[in-house]
Amino acid sequence: MPRPSPLLQQLRTFATSLRPIPSKRLHHVLPRPAALSEMGLRFGGTRGISSTPPRYHGDLVRPEPGTGIKLIFRDSNGADIKTVEGNEGDDILSLAHEYDVDLEGACEGSVACSTCHVVIDPASFDILPEADDEENDMLDLAFGLEDTS
Repeated sequence: MPRPSPLLQQLRTFATSLRPIPSKRLHHVLPRPAALSEMGLRFGGTRGISSTPPRYHGDLVRPEPGTGIKLIFRDSNGADIKTVEGNEGDDILSLAHEYDVDLEGACEGSVACSTCHVVIDPASFDILPEADDEENDMLDLAFGLEDTS
């Protein structure tokens, strides 16, 4: 392997305004592949990035007025705050945020806290699917837990 010239034994940082740093001090910094090529060295560790496109970008699609599922947000005293419409499959936390209803969700809906705990009227509660174990574990930590939480 040919030895690099003394001028190439220094690698420049990414910012051109900084002065060169001797290569012996860059042991913990990954040098640019182009700089290694200039010195006659190979860059052997590239890694591809894999990503899966999201199905949705977090935005809900609001249904046409009168065509969605009606949801009424009420405060703890039972007074109506806002009536909204959503689509089948939309979660309550996302609907609240979409329609600017002040409903906290510290974990952003990842079922890691119970800050978005809501109480549902008995008639609506009976038609919902049963909560899974993960949701039940979080509900055990919720303040003001009720039978229709």
